[in-house]
This record gives sequence, C-alpha cells and structure tokens, in this order.
Amino acid sequence: MEAFRVFPFEAVGKLATALIREAYESAPPTPASSPDIGVIPDDGEGFEGLTEVFRSVVTGSAGLAAPNMMGHMDTAPHPAAAFTDALVSAVNNNLLFRELSPLASRVEESLVADIGMRLGLSASWAGTFVSGGSLANLTALFAAVGGFTEVESRSECDLFLPECAHVSLKKSAAVLGIPAGRLHVLPGDALGRSNTAALRAALGVSTARRKIVVGILGSTVHGAVEDIQELVEATTAHDAWLHVDAVYAGALAFSRQHRHLLTGLDQADSVALGRKSGCTSLAYPPSCG
Repeated sequence: MEAFRVFPFEAVGKLATALIREAYESAPPTPASSPDIGVIPDDGEGFEGLTEVFRSVVTGSAGLAAPNMMGHMDTAPHPAAAFTDALVSAVNNNLLFRELSPLASRVEESLVADIGMRLGLSASWAGTFVSGGSLANLTALFAAVGGFTEVESRSECDLFLPECAHVSLKKSAAVLGIPAGRLHVLPGDALGRSNTAALRAALGVSTARRKIVVGILGSTVHGAVEDIQELVEATTAHDAWLHVDAVYAGALAFSRQHRHLLTGLDQADSVALGRKSGCTSLAYPPSCG
C-alpha cells in the first residue's frame, strides 16, 4: 500500500491526459517509422520510465481518430469512454463474483436487459458479456448443442451455415466437437445469403440428433442481411435451433429506418451481437443446460 501512497498521481495523470488528447487531435494514421520497443530490461526504471512508455504508445500506434484514417473494423472511442476505461481498470472489479463487482454486475444485467428489449426479445431471455464476437458465437452455439449435457452426442449435430458466415462459426463448431462432415455450407446469392429452399431441403433429409441453423445479420465482407423471418419458419418446421449472428447488424435496433430487418429475431433461439471499440459483445442464449 505504501507504493500507492507515494505514486505521483497528479503528474502521471497530467501526462496521460496530454497524450490522450494528442491521440485524438494530432496523431497520424500510421506511425512515422516502425516502432522499436527495445530490449526488455532486467530492472525497472521506476515512475520516471512512464514518460517514455506513454509517449511510445501514442507515437507507435495507429491514429484511429485521424480524419484520413480508414480503421477497418476499429474506430476511435469517445474520450469519455477512454477515461472511463482507465477508471474501470483502476478499480479492477471481477465479474466472476457479485461481491467482487457490486456495481459492474448490476451494470451488465441492466445493459443486457435494455439491449434485449430494444431487440424485441422477451424478458425470459438471458444474456452475458463476452470478450468479442467470436466468443459470443461460441457461447450461443454451446447452448445450441446442449450446453453441459449430451456432450458425447455432439458428433451427431448438423450445423447449417450460409456462405457469408463468419469464420468464427466454423471455429466454434470445431471447439464444440462438431465434425467437419457435419458442417453444411448452403448455396446462396451474390451476397452469400442462404437459399431458403435449399435450407428446407437440407433440413428435411437431416437425421441429426440436433439441427442448428445460423442466420446472418450483417456479414463481414458484404454486410449481408438475411431474412430472419424466413429462417424462423424453416427451422420451426424442422425442429431446428436458429442462431442469429447479429454482431454487426444488431445495431439496427437503434435505427428507425432499417429496424424492420430485425423482424423475426425474437423467435430465434440465440443471438450474438457486439460493438467495436470499447464494448464487448453479448451472447443471448436462453439456456446453457
């Protein structure tokens, strides 16, 4: 505790504030040269070394806030989010146990419920924060294959994917023990969206113990949005689990003009959604067994 008492909070805070501001106002899209982090020292340099460390973080990083920066999937967070992130890191609460995160646990529950409501999901749905879209899909498919039950029968699950499906879904299948031969990539249109007639036919001949269909709301390449209501009708007719990967287009819940593209989402069995830069993804499986 003595180390905390002697820490130069004011000086370090002033330095961090100045460099955070620089990251937003004057950092170039890419570093002027390839960053050189040097050799990891055997002995620490003390607080004085923070100046160089902080400076190297700004000068050696991509400037996402630069007006001519094309940041692929990542954007600069709002400054308020950046400072809040520092504060959250300082208290370092652990969401594993409620007593270790009295506020954070309530925030998670409140946000999950609010976003579920905006998506049109009923109060019976459950959800959880995870560290990214890939783990959101994995969590949902974990529920789809039966959670902690029927582990030995996962080789008897059929997984039906559109051509535009994210690579994380195939990875999730491998992690969960679904054989490659049980993965069925359905023919689709120019955007990779599933042909519903082909899906119905494939479901009709499947003898799998569990049938799992993945629908896409916002593919990574084309931004493809599938007709979720049609997928609901197909999966309901063949007693299949419908998982919707809405990591990208779940944000349509906040759109007045395009919200209709979410029609049918409330009838799915699981949903994954997320937001880049400063926010984890959510998985909405009703039950994990």
